[in-house]
Amino acid sequence: QQRVYVGDVPADFYLSNSPDVSSSIVWTSPEGETAFYLSGFFSKEELIDMAEHVRPSDAEQMENYAPTWLPEGYEETEQTVLPTLKNVVYTNADGQAISFSCTYGDSGGDTVFIGDYSSISTVTVGNVQADFYQASQEGEGNALVWQPDGNDVLFCIISPLPEDTLIKIAESVEEVG
Repeated sequence: QQRVYVGDVPADFYLSNSPDVSSSIVWTSPEGETAFYLSGFFSKEELIDMAEHVRPSDAEQMENYAPTWLPEGYEETEQTVLPTLKNVVYTNADGQAISFSCTYGDSGGDTVFIGDYSSISTVTVGNVQADFYQASQEGEGNALVWQPDGNDVLFCIISPLPEDTLIKIAESVEEVG
């Protein structure tokens, strides 16, 4: 543990000694009303820089997006809504999952983490370029990440489903009421 500062606010940095465990930083808002925890496989300087760029957001102003098409048998089983992130998990009877997330704000791409993959390629979702991450092992989650032009929402779908199915899901994403 090391004492560091996020701007003028004291913070605690926890350096991991294991390649399997991420380092983290913990701090409070200047008023002391909100506590923050940021963890990742980044250097101390990178985590401090990310912490210094945390900004409040208004969840009431966030658009609500969802896929309007999923493969047969998938139902919503989990939903997480944070100030700048919404994640919905859809699961089928065999336990296979599709994770759909929207990250809101100018630095949405900074919050997307894609796990172990064997290759990355550029694909098209509608008329927008997207990145497809091929999982390194069968059954692991492939990922599709895209951001429509002029939109401050970054979309990500993670599932072991094949590329063409993830693209079909992505092309069905619409703003919903």
